[in-house]
Amino acid sequence: VDGGVGGAAVLMRGGEVVKETWFHLGNDQEHTVYEGEIVGMILAVERLREEGGGGTMALRVDNQAAISTTNAFVSKPGHYLMDILHDDLHKLIPMQDNHKLKVRWTPGHQGIFGNEAADEQAKLAMRGDNSEPHTIPKSLKSCNGAITTLPVSKLALKQRFLKKIKDKAATPMKNSPRYKRLHELDATAPSKHYSKRVEQLPRRHSSLLFQLRTGHAPLNKHLHRI
Repeated sequence: VDGGVGGAAVLMRGGEVVKETWFHLGNDQEHTVYEGEIVGMILAVERLREEGGGGTMALRVDNQAAISTTNAFVSKPGHYLMDILHDDLHKLIPMQDNHKLKVRWTPGHQGIFGNEAADEQAKLAMRGDNSEPHTIPKSLKSCNGAITTLPVSKLALKQRFLKKIKDKAATPMKNSPRYKRLHELDATAPSKHYSKRVEQLPRRHSSLLFQLRTGHAPLNKHLHRI
């Protein structure tokens, strides 16, 4: 929403919303949706800790990548947030504790009340808003108690750079007089799907294939002579 990235958590009991929290990460040029999902999980764990963390608890998340990463210990962009989540989980459920936390996938935009409520709070975060400072966990605050600014995501910067290269490469092709012909054959051109198909071909063969697709091949001249 409006180029922003945010995370949110809603604590529910008996079908009723008890508490809501949201956190603004920054813009989508510097952060990813994946980071927002992990931050949402950190906020949810804090809400559960405040409630005492008794019995069997359930954490519903609508991002499967975030759920699968909870068991991964491989360093990757944004994994420091998963480390924060693990640390907060140890505070919620100590090693000697018998309480359990079940993490379940919840499909988004399916009319599930709790998920829809969390989405509304996430929209507030995406627009640059944070919930009250006392609702934000200490793990997302600096030493003086101020809400911390998260490091810029390496993955987000990489995605932005690749998009810039792709847009720059597409401009000369779209200005080409042959682009209209190519667009009739492949409306997505220049597309990564075509690039993947020809990446194993020798340069000479991929060049001939492209000439045929654009109608700019010596074959036309030969056919004209016939």
